[in-house]
Amino acid sequence: MNNLTHLTLNFSNCDQITGNSLRVLGAQLNQKLRKLEELKLNLRNCNGIDDQGLTAFGNQVNDKFKKLRHLELDLSANKNITAEGIKSLFSQFKNNLTNLHCLSLKLEHCNFVKDENIKTLILNLDGSTPKLQSISLGFSFCRALTDETPKILAEYFRNKSFGMTENIEDEEVKPLEEIMLAFSSCDKITDEGLRELSSSLGDCMKSLKKIQLKFWSCKQLTNAGVQNLSSNICSTTNKLENLTIDFASCIKISDQGVIPFFSEIGSKLQHLRELSLSFSSLGEITDQALVSLSVEAIAKLENLQKITFEFIGCKTISNSAYKKLVESLKLHEKLLQSCEINFDRSSISDENKMSAKKSLSSISKLLIK
Repeated sequence: MNNLTHLTLNFSNCDQITGNSLRVLGAQLNQKLRKLEELKLNLRNCNGIDDQGLTAFGNQVNDKFKKLRHLELDLSANKNITAEGIKSLFSQFKNNLTNLHCLSLKLEHCNFVKDENIKTLILNLDGSTPKLQSISLGFSFCRALTDETPKILAEYFRNKSFGMTENIEDEEVKPLEEIMLAFSSCDKITDEGLRELSSSLGDCMKSLKKIQLKFWSCKQLTNAGVQNLSSNICSTTNKLENLTIDFASCIKISDQGVIPFFSEIGSKLQHLRELSLSFSSLGEITDQALVSLSVEAIAKLENLQKITFEFIGCKTISNSAYKKLVESLKLHEKLLQSCEINFDRSSISDENKMSAKKSLSSISKLLIK
């Protein structure tokens, strides 16, 4: 037990887990797991946990995580945790995560989370995680968040990109390689916030290999936001291998924003191996967009190995455009390892879906809806 380096604990939906349980867990980590390099702790919807429990856990392990390289923490949907508990926990971690390479934090469905709480979180990370190269932050359904949060994250990403992290020698600062952000159903985020975030991603493109952005049902986002994103991440100097974009149910987005985006992807992101796009429930997405995706993007990306496309409920896309998409995918079937296409509740006929399955049957992982 003392030599354990990797630990995964899943207590999701366990109301029996209390603040005292966290204190005991922290004590055990303190005494027996000082060589721990990877910790995955899922406390989603554990409503027996409160701020006091988070503070107690932080007090127990605050100086024992210096060998930790990978930390995943899910505190989503907890009704008895407040901003003070999150602040206390991460203030304990400050300056004790100096070897951390990968951080994943989920605070989804936490209505107490506000912009100032994200600022405090980032201040605790900035300067204390110089080796961080992969960051995943889940704020979906945190409806109090505004454009200020993307701006706060943008400043942090820029600091990491330009080696400007406070109190750390420049040669110790590692650039970010993976950025994964979820803002689904954060209704107050607009094109302004996305513009700031997009600009900072553009500053990081020389090192980034993976970008994942989820804005499902952010209904204030428009074509201007999509175009700004594409102009920044589709840089000629990039190493991007994995791109996930979710604009499903962003009802102000149409062909006007999507078509230039697809064209930029095809002409600039030549290193892409994995591409996942969701534009479901957008009534203004038509054949022109799907043809652009097929001809301007997929046909030109020669290294694709994994594809996921969702156009659920897009009733203005015809069978002929769908066939064009399948033809483009057919060009990559020898290299493609996984292909998932979902046009559920659309105007695409079952006959065409069956034909697509037969045409792409050589792909080992194939899912067509």
